[in-house]
Amino acid sequence: MSAFRLTMFVCISSMIFQTAVSQTADEIIQNHIEAIGGKEKIKSIKTMIFEGSNKRPGKERIFKSYIVHDSAARTENTDNGIYGFGIVTKTEGWTYSTKTPGTSIKKKSKQELKESQWVLDLHGPLIDYKEKGNKVTYLGREAINNNECFKVRLVKTDKKAFIYYFDSTFFITRVAYLKHNWAVQLTVDYFYDKFQGFFFVTKGIRLEDGMEMTYTNYQVNPEIDRALFVPRKP
Repeated sequence: MSAFRLTMFVCISSMIFQTAVSQTADEIIQNHIEAIGGKEKIKSIKTMIFEGSNKRPGKERIFKSYIVHDSAARTENTDNGIYGFGIVTKTEGWTYSTKTPGTSIKKKSKQELKESQWVLDLHGPLIDYKEKGNKVTYLGREAINNNECFKVRLVKTDKKAFIYYFDSTFFITRVAYLKHNWAVQLTVDYFYDKFQGFFFVTKGIRLEDGMEMTYTNYQVNPEIDRALFVPRKP
């Protein structure tokens, strides 16, 4: 085989391989979307309210979140008797805590706002990921808790990166949150249940420290008073 033909063969083989990998990632994500209700159903979610808690040994934070898709979010929390809230919109954000001296409302910096605006996307980074500018890569398979899982890495436009582990039913059983050098920053195992015909996460367990996150009382498309997104002291 001539050097030219060999080069062309390698290039074409590489293109075929990359296309196959891309299609595999696409198929996995599509199967996941179908498993949790389908794209049309998920994109019908415009507002949501849910409650939950984060538990560590000797410490528990209770929270309640109000979210209007791609518009505004508010999370209220109580941590060992200390009340606080955080508000995020498309243009501004604020935090408040009774623990803060003077109990003043603090405006988020541009960087803090940017880092917290992901919460505005009720549909998640996998829905319409191409249109959102997110990139996916199929990483093969790995056994998680004796279950063979598909691994897909997703990199968002803001450079945040994750590895999703999809089980045989295409639910996400684990997410590894990555640093910029692809090193794992933290890892969370997830569990699901059905609310109003939708599958949502009901529990997450962070492997690094055992913190248990629970999510309850999901309300899909409720009316939400927009006054909640105006920063006022309680």
